[in-house]
Amino acid sequence: MFSTNLFSSDLLLFTPSLFLIFTLLIIVVYSVFVSKISFSRFLVEDVVLKVAFSFFCFILLLLNQVSLDWKAFNFYFSWDALSNISLLIVTVLMLFIFLSSYTYFKYEEVFTFEFGVLVYFYLIGVYLLFLSNDFFSLYLGVELQSFVLYVLCAYKRDAFSSEAGLKYFVLGAFSSGILLFGISLIYGFSGSTNFDDIYSLFFPGVGGLLYNTGFLTGFVFFSIGFLFKLGVFPFHMWVPDVYEGSPTLVTTILAAVSKFVIAIAFIKIYMYVFFSFSFYWYRIFLVLGLSSVIFASIAALYQEKIKRLLAYSGIAHMGYVLLAASSNSIEGFFAAYYYLLVYSFTGLAIFIILLSVRKYTNYLKIKSLSDFSSLFKNNPTIAISFSVFMFSLAGIPPLAGFFSKLFVFLSLVKVESYLASIVVIVTSVVSAVYYLWIIKVIFFKDYDVKTYYLPITLVQSNIILSVFILNVFIILFQNAVSVWLINLIFSWYF
Repeated sequence: MFSTNLFSSDLLLFTPSLFLIFTLLIIVVYSVFVSKISFSRFLVEDVVLKVAFSFFCFILLLLNQVSLDWKAFNFYFSWDALSNISLLIVTVLMLFIFLSSYTYFKYEEVFTFEFGVLVYFYLIGVYLLFLSNDFFSLYLGVELQSFVLYVLCAYKRDAFSSEAGLKYFVLGAFSSGILLFGISLIYGFSGSTNFDDIYSLFFPGVGGLLYNTGFLTGFVFFSIGFLFKLGVFPFHMWVPDVYEGSPTLVTTILAAVSKFVIAIAFIKIYMYVFFSFSFYWYRIFLVLGLSSVIFASIAALYQEKIKRLLAYSGIAHMGYVLLAASSNSIEGFFAAYYYLLVYSFTGLAIFIILLSVRKYTNYLKIKSLSDFSSLFKNNPTIAISFSVFMFSLAGIPPLAGFFSKLFVFLSLVKVESYLASIVVIVTSVVSAVYYLWIIKVIFFKDYDVKTYYLPITLVQSNIILSVFILNVFIILFQNAVSVWLINLIFSWYF
């Protein structure tokens, strides 16, 4: 009787994921049968609505489990409020992206329902990743969501998309091999892959074992594998090409969702499992964070394509996240989480605008900076919204992006990293140059060739408005948001 009850409680942890798997099977069977008798464009619209509705139901299930805190399946998985909130954020981001996807399928003529199926698998991989309490389950979660992204990058089946998918697959497989090699060394020199066991082995006053060279080597290889996934300097070589070649819809997932997922999982592991190794990893984070923000801020100045510019911008933003985490404190974790939250929703709004705005004559998307020249004259509301989001990414007060960079700066000052604090200020000023250049093109640059744009859909307008309201909410209720997030991190950490 005890084992049956225990197994039932373990299954309760996976109720949301079981719901995802069940609805995934239904949508696959439905799509296969309906595709034989219906036009693909109508099927895609139907699948988009059904997947969006199932994501909404998934959010309700997660809200029902937000106060739970326990470990399951022999401590391979754990559930806590921070994981729940992170998964809620990811699901909301994916819901917004999916609701904005139909016009992309319509104009790009990609009429296949498999996109929805792949997105389902991606969300299941994220679920496993956030719930992982063991390196084996962690690796399964990382690889499941990574394999989906490899396929999605090559989804459009043209030369650029195929190149992006192949490059991402080759470098991603290489980084996965390094990650797995690091895990094998960690297991070989500690005797366990469980997060709790490794924490107890090396934390002073609990187990207190001295580190050894083999374990540290595994730690370094594991870090390199994860930093590849995060795309920070010098492991960034795939980011600009994959952003540029992938379908814009997939680039939105890479920029707004994937970075958030990997960074949160990465920081949680280092703040808990490798806490006793902070003497090593805080230095690594500090050096790589500084290198990323300096390199990416300068490289972005020379970009003419908007997606490549946003790719280098993303590298710089992940550098700020590493700088916040390098402070090795609750304040640093709060600054990193807050930064990721603001960056993800702001980046989502920017990419949804790029998805929505199309030229009137040939239905092409905005690709280069010069394409923004007529945006204000054609659609001043979208132009102003896009500019506000750009100001937020640049860290202009009083927008949410300003507070995110301010918290990074304060976390570095608290641990007396004054040089890094100065670099944060200087690179923020440098990065503001290319954000302001885009705004200059939108409002003041006048090219010989006039560009006219199609009106955007009501759904996409509402999503852009929702993120705009979120920025205003953070500005007006900054203290309340900060206190809530700090309490959430404290409840996880202690």
